[in-house]
Amino acid sequence: MSAGISQPSDCCSTCNDPAVTNIPGPPGTPGLPGANGTNGTNAFTTLTADFTQPNVGDSATVSVADSSWVATREILFVENGGYYQVDSVPDAFSITLINLGYTGNAAPTTNIPSAGKVSPGGIKGADGTSGGGDMLRANNLSDVADVATSRNNLGLGALAVLSSVNNGNWSGTALAVNNGGTGATTAAGARTNLSVQAVDAMLTALSALVTANNDMLYFTGADTPALLNSTTAFGRSALLDADAVAARSRMGKLLPRYGCLGSLSGVDLNSAATDNAMTIESARYRIDKITVENASINTTTATAGVFTAAGGGGTTVAADQALSALSASTKFKDLTLGGSVTADVVTSSTLYFRVGTAQGSADTADVFIFGWKYD
Repeated sequence: MSAGISQPSDCCSTCNDPAVTNIPGPPGTPGLPGANGTNGTNAFTTLTADFTQPNVGDSATVSVADSSWVATREILFVENGGYYQVDSVPDAFSITLINLGYTGNAAPTTNIPSAGKVSPGGIKGADGTSGGGDMLRANNLSDVADVATSRNNLGLGALAVLSSVNNGNWSGTALAVNNGGTGATTAAGARTNLSVQAVDAMLTALSALVTANNDMLYFTGADTPALLNSTTAFGRSALLDADAVAARSRMGKLLPRYGCLGSLSGVDLNSAATDNAMTIESARYRIDKITVENASINTTTATAGVFTAAGGGGTTVAADQALSALSASTKFKDLTLGGSVTADVVTSSTLYFRVGTAQGSADTADVFIFGWKYD
């Protein structure tokens, strides 16, 4: 059934616009990505040169890799230097900094090395106020009200104020052996713990032992040993003689008889007509060989001999003769012996190695006399 269309009562009046409802269509194709934004600036940089720490309140201009991010009056931290306030930014590669003198800042005139990091810092807050019961770290406990009471509260005894201790301070038990003590409070107990025989008992036993073995030594008191007289009959007392000759004599000349009778080291071959005394231990001996060796240079000129008296006097053991065989330190020269010593026993306690002709330049050598000891 059709309906009639209502007619406006006044066709001269303006009609209202009809309501329009938009119905969306299907999505279109996505557009292309937009261009990347401009990169931001890092809020840090590094020093590109050393600088000298200024006095507190003074400024220094430092070189940096980038200063574009720095603002005037900003607080910055510089590695190895400390905290600063930016005074100005002269250009893109430098900053003028004022030393704020904060705790931990490098001392004035200190060299602040290149490559240190530079970054934003913070302004120091106001110092706190100390209450009546506060203790300040900088006072190192000097502000305690009562030192003795404070020690007692910390559980510290009388030893805490002593610079050294002695027997009067000891009140503990005996220190054990494994801790370096004796584990005892008496000498006898200490000797027992240390497995040490009593000294007087040990000396008594030793005295009895040596008395039974031909009196090697005797005791003049409880703990004073003394050597027997050298005239005592042969026994172990021979080992107590004061010198080797007497000991060999007591032991019946049992020691080896052949060997080095005497020697000299580093004899100066560049000092003409010079005697070098050589002590011979034996009182009666036969010379078998005199060897010169270990020359410091090639000895081409020097001569030498051996005599029983200084100045080439007495018996000629070896006449003055050339040492030219000593062409190197590894060479040796056996001196030709004099006629008398090839058949006679020598009794001189001192022989003289005498340089005849000097080498002409610095030269040294060693001398050895070998033979048989008869006394």
